[in-house]
Amino acid sequence: MRFPTALASFALFATTASASVTPSVAYHCANICLANANTGGCSPGDDSCLCNNSVFDQSTFQCIEGICQGADLTNAIQAFENLCAAVGVPVSPN
Repeated sequence: MRFPTALASFALFATTASASVTPSVAYHCANICLANANTGGCSPGDDSCLCNNSVFDQSTFQCIEGICQGADLTNAIQAFENLCAAVGVPVSPN
């Protein structure tokens, strides 16, 4: 995986607020996007850099919107927004 830290963090938001962070398939569609994300030159563990990187943001949102559906789509977008908000970076799919 090219993006393990964010994937684990994303899985945390995507499932529950438990203390144990393990990758989940709750939003398998989003996990696929994060596992194959274009990090845009950021280190895979640098969430602040990734969330501030338009290449990463756009490619991740495009992937999520392209393969997630229904509640999974809504929840995956919210989880991604929460992940970036946790490092002080507001993002949105638009």
